[in-house]
Amino acid sequence: MSNSKWTRWATGGSSAAAEKPAVTDSADGYTREGPGPLDAIRFKWTVKRGEDSLYYVQETIGECTRSYLDGPMTAQAAIKFVDDHASEALVRFEMLRNDMLGRAADFAEQQRTDTARSFGLL
Repeated sequence: MSNSKWTRWATGGSSAAAEKPAVTDSADGYTREGPGPLDAIRFKWTVKRGEDSLYYVQETIGECTRSYLDGPMTAQAAIKFVDDHASEALVRFEMLRNDMLGRAADFAEQQRTDTARSFGLL
């Protein structure tokens, strides 16, 4: 199955992350991807229509993992589920990224201070 066949809208770290997708009559194939630089650990949520005419959300992490299904639910509930999980993933990613950047800056400042002390500048 082609990735683009199932992707109607995905953030993928682009500036389109703030945009809301247009809701169509059929939620089947509606997809969002979580943020991050590594495909191997990126979350992906895809709405699939079941044989019972209800919708299920397929959740995967990376390309080669077993998927998990949530459902059954209505089309609108499935889209909301996907949007909520993608938004939560973005918030958590930003928190982690900011934490890592803060620690890196603290480490660099400590290194500069230690170097200055070793040369008797402080």
